[in-house]
Amino acid sequence: MRLLVVEDDPGMADLLARSLQREGYAVDSATTGEDALWSASENEYDGVVLDAMIPPPDGFEVCRRLRAEGRWVPVLMLTARDAVQDRVRGLDAGADDYLVKPFALAELLARVRSLTRRGPLERPTVLQVGDLTLDPASRAVQRGRVEVDLSPKEFALLHELRVRRWVERGRGLHPLPPAEGRSPLRPRDHPHGPRRRLPARPRALNTDPGGSNAGRRTLPKERRCGR
Repeated sequence: MRLLVVEDDPGMADLLARSLQREGYAVDSATTGEDALWSASENEYDGVVLDAMIPPPDGFEVCRRLRAEGRWVPVLMLTARDAVQDRVRGLDAGADDYLVKPFALAELLARVRSLTRRGPLERPTVLQVGDLTLDPASRAVQRGRVEVDLSPKEFALLHELRVRRWVERGRGLHPLPPAEGRSPLRPRDHPHGPRRRLPARPRALNTDPGGSNAGRRTLPKERRCGR
């Protein structure tokens, strides 16, 4: 198996490379974000050990660009920053695992073994309804060329609406399956949140799955058919 180690500290880079080589991995090294992106674009790797605080672009940006380019090689991010927001930032950037320095070498090797067993994952399918697109991997929503900022619950609700085709079929909303340790997401949590934040279409459409007149365009009486 072939790994890419991205670390700008010479001592740490050498330690990681030698330790991984003793485990039987072939190891390439990079010291900057630019070198890491070039290596990842030119070679197929089974895993990347990526330090977060490297010369620009930093590890977070490197990971984001890899995912944006459709490269789903497993990434283990290393950093001396142990705040929860930093770990969340790394995972949201697309890292598969996160290890805080200083760490036990045995733990790093175990995490690398775990990641390389998984192999690269395929990017989730981008969903589209008309001019509305949802990207489950990046949690990005666009209407036409306009990006839409949704909260996590609003994105989950809108994603579920699309997957179950409730929008097109006009079905009522039902609770989503509960995640472990959390209560289920119910329509009343954000009954109109996602729809309210979407930019308006040129022409209004009936988007109310409950069948009410809210959101429905009606013609003036004198223009109605049969009047």
